[in-house]
Amino acid sequence: MSNGLTHIHRRVPPNSITKSCYEEGCRAYLTDIPRQKVVIDIEKEFDELGDNRKRCDRMLFYVHVAKNTWVSVSIELKSGKSDESDVREKLENSLEFATTLVPNPKRNEKTPTFQFCFTDAESIGQIQEIEKL
Repeated sequence: MSNGLTHIHRRVPPNSITKSCYEEGCRAYLTDIPRQKVVIDIEKEFDELGDNRKRCDRMLFYVHVAKNTWVSVSIELKSGKSDESDVREKLENSLEFATTLVPNPKRNEKTPTFQFCFTDAESIGQIQEIEKL
């Protein structure tokens, strides 16, 4: 595991680290994501911190080797319909949390943040890189 991913892994309690992106009948497949990654159960982590803000279900971190950048993916797993503003608030709070875990980037290093949101259990969720605008 890269130094940066080890740093992230050490910043959260072991019970908040998970390997799956599955909840309430909804799953995100991580097939195109590098093997070296950290997946955090954000709900457990927020509960552990006593943070009652809305948050996503999972947060995925990995390093995009070709671009030499950090990637963080907020994953919201939904088994039914949801309000867009509710999902947006969850994504924003989760990404704000993610910035506290990633080591400080080098001065000229571009650090994009990627987002993906799953809205229903009937869609097969495949994480692909979608650059945040």
